[in-house]
Amino acid sequence: MNANKTQIVEIGEANFESAVLKSKQPVLVAFCAPWSHPCHILNSVLNEVAAACAGIAKVARVNADDNPDLSLWYAIQSIPTLLYFVNGTVHAKVVGTASKEAILAKLQPVSTAAFPNPSLPAQMEKMKIMPTTTNKTSSPAAPFQHYSARQNHHQVDFFCQTPDAAKVALIGDFNRWQPGACPMHQMPDGCWTASLELSHGYHQYLFLVDGKPMLDPSATGETRNERNEPVSLIAVS
Repeated sequence: MNANKTQIVEIGEANFESAVLKSKQPVLVAFCAPWSHPCHILNSVLNEVAAACAGIAKVARVNADDNPDLSLWYAIQSIPTLLYFVNGTVHAKVVGTASKEAILAKLQPVSTAAFPNPSLPAQMEKMKIMPTTTNKTSSPAAPFQHYSARQNHHQVDFFCQTPDAAKVALIGDFNRWQPGACPMHQMPDGCWTASLELSHGYHQYLFLVDGKPMLDPSATGETRNERNEPVSLIAVS
């Protein structure tokens, strides 16, 4: 086994408070999913980042599918997403894949001593990178396990603005991407609509407009399915 892999800590809702919020070291948390091709690409980079930060900062990984409360709590709309915690507070954010150098540069904390200079490229030693404030997110006031958004199912209304279409269907991970599983109905104003009871968490979907897939411009976000195809993402809570 590659020794670097052991430096990435797998965490979830049960130990997030102790492993991240109460950590005395800075923590880089990667929200990923096993079906995501970009996440697989990022994994090798995270191994390099973990090796560079060994003893100075921790690198952790969260399976977003298995920990939907964490994903909703920190408003994760696309994966992979990297959050950098210092003293339990998010100080920087990276969405999507990035190089080792870009991650270290983005996530360098207030004190440059937080990363050992020998582990960083020479040009980074001269950089004075402060944590970002636009993406700053407050940590929960109470321990995370006291919060839960999980419920069984919720009704979700989908709308597709394609008045000239002859036929529209809703396909997604909730109906195994079957074209005929969820036909949408056209309203008098031309908008197509469908209502579904969906389980708590994140769901991938597309509109099938006259047989052609279409992303939802009003979706929570966008991601890629197991075939590396762009799909819409919705958070259900």
